[in-house]
Amino acid sequence: MGITLKTLHNNLVDLDAIATVFVECFPTNDKQEFRKSLTKHMTYEGFQGIVAYENSEVVGFAYGYTSLKGQYYRNLLESALTEQQQEDWLQDCFEFVELCVKTTARKKGIGTNLHDALFQNVTTQTAILTTQIDNLAARAMYKKLGWEEIKKPFYPGEEPYVILGKKL
Repeated sequence: MGITLKTLHNNLVDLDAIATVFVECFPTNDKQEFRKSLTKHMTYEGFQGIVAYENSEVVGFAYGYTSLKGQYYRNLLESALTEQQQEDWLQDCFEFVELCVKTTARKKGIGTNLHDALFQNVTTQTAILTTQIDNLAARAMYKKLGWEEIKKPFYPGEEPYVILGKKL
């Protein structure tokens, strides 16, 4: 069977399955905390989300929202970027928050399909994301999809990340 993509919205009953995929991708995170965070993010302006299913099983998801002053991660980005970078990248920006695909479903184009489907309805001029510096597979995919490196290293916590941007 093929992959089916569906819009992620707040009455979706698969939040637990989505949280399970997230924790598989990022094992040091807490499933309930992620559900709480995702539920909050779904209320943000410009929220967009896509879920990938294979044989009715959630195998991946992607989401983001409009980046606005005062949001927690936006504040972190602003503190890391120069004034010129903020002007270039954050003025009319979509924050690409998460893209996760189950290990067993990788190398099938699901990540690219989620990315492309997510951006079909995004109307901002730019998008920004962060990923771990050592996540070479993700960085290679994003480069292939037209993302450019804005800053590295970036420390939203103890682990080094890289900030990537894309003109839309």
